[in-house]
Amino acid sequence: MAALLANLCNLRNHSNKDKKRWKANFLNILFYLYNVVVIVVEEVIVVVVVVVVVVVVVVVVVVVVVEVVVFVAEVVVVVIVIIIIVVVVEVVVKVVVIVVVVVV
Repeated sequence: MAALLANLCNLRNHSNKDKKRWKANFLNILFYLYNVVVIVVEEVIVVVVVVVVVVVVVVVVVVVVVEVVVFVAEVVVVVIVIIIIVVVVEVVVKVVVIVVVVVV
C-alpha cells in the first residue's frame, strides 16, 4: 500500500499508461477496502441482532419460569390453608362432640 501511494505521488515521471494503471490499481484497492468495511459492518450488525434476540428470549423464558413458580407457590399456599381449615374444623367438631357427650 505504501509503495502504491509512493508511486502515485511520482506519477509525473511516468507515462500515461503507467499513470492509468497505477490509478486503476489504487481504485481497486480502495474498492476492496470499502467492500471489507461493508462486510465487517454487516457481520457486526448480524451479531448484534443475534445477541439482542438471544437476550430477549432469555428474558422471556425467565419471566415465564418466575410466573410458573409464583403460580405453583400460590396453589401450594391455598392448599395448605384449606388443609389447616379442615383440620381446625375437624378438631372443633370433635371438641363439640366431646363436650356434648360429657354434658349429656
